[in-house]
Parts: sequence; C-alpha cells; structure tokens
Amino acid sequence: MPEAAKRRRAGAVRESAGLLALCLLLPGCLPETHSTAQERRDMAAGMTDEGRAVRSDELPAPRLTGAASERLIYDQARGQNSNAALIMFLARNPASPHAPDARLHLTLRTTPDAPGIAQAVAGADADVVSAFDAARLAAGSGPLRAFLDRHAGHPLAAEAARLLAAR
Repeated sequence: MPEAAKRRRAGAVRESAGLLALCLLLPGCLPETHSTAQERRDMAAGMTDEGRAVRSDELPAPRLTGAASERLIYDQARGQNSNAALIMFLARNPASPHAPDARLHLTLRTTPDAPGIAQAVAGADADVVSAFDAARLAAGSGPLRAFLDRHAGHPLAAEAARLLAAR
C-alpha cells in the first residue's frame, strides 16, 4: 500500500473514531438495541426474551462435612492466637477430636490475654472466659474450685472440673 494511501486511511480512521466518540455522548444518536425498560432490566438480570437465563447460575458454596467444619472452627480458634479463642472452642466443642490439641495449646499458653481480648473474642461470655483463664493459670486448686462454685451451669465448668481432677 502506498504511503499516501496509508495516511488517508489513518486520517479516515481518526475521523470515524472522533465521530463515534461524539455520537456516544449524544443521546439518541445510536439506535437502541433494547427498546423497552423491561428488556433492559431483563438483560441486566441475565434473562433472554424467552425468560431463560443468559448465564449459568452461580456456583454453590462448598459443603463442609462435620469433620471439616470442626477442623475449620478449630483452625480459626488457633489462628486468633489467644487464650480466649481456645477456651471458647473448648466450651463449645468439648468432645471434638481437636479438643485434646486445643487443651495442649492452651496449657502451653502461660500468660493471660491482653486486656480486651476476651471481650473481643467471647462477647457476653468474656467475664466467664477471663475467670476461667485466671483460674487455670493460678497455682493450686482453690481458684478452680471457686470458678466451679460461681459458674457451675456454664459449659466451662466441665473443663474446670477436668483440670481440677488432673491437678
């Protein structure tokens, strides 16, 4: 293609692009492909004129088995890196296959959580979780007995009784 023809073609392309850009800015310049508001809503919703879906349904959420769900809950508790998270896991899942591991990791944690951690993790049970943590960290059986007397109806009472029997 001669050089002059290339320049004319490039100029025509630029001119066409400029007209198209201007046309896009002006309402009514281009013909409507979907003339009614309902058709536009249907297309936005992914429906054809016949009422069929244009695209496939979203993928369903993965289904977790009981064991996978327990493992996920335990991993989340461990990931929070706090006594309160492990204590709450044990309160809610005392018979879980991960409970012995949670007890071991809790035993290895020998200092209390920073202030506010129990509240952030345990919410309404923060006072009970903090009391349990203090009792398990204290020397002797007195603090655990006091915890059992005060919180006998709480799920952590069974955990406190287990710790008391082990001392």
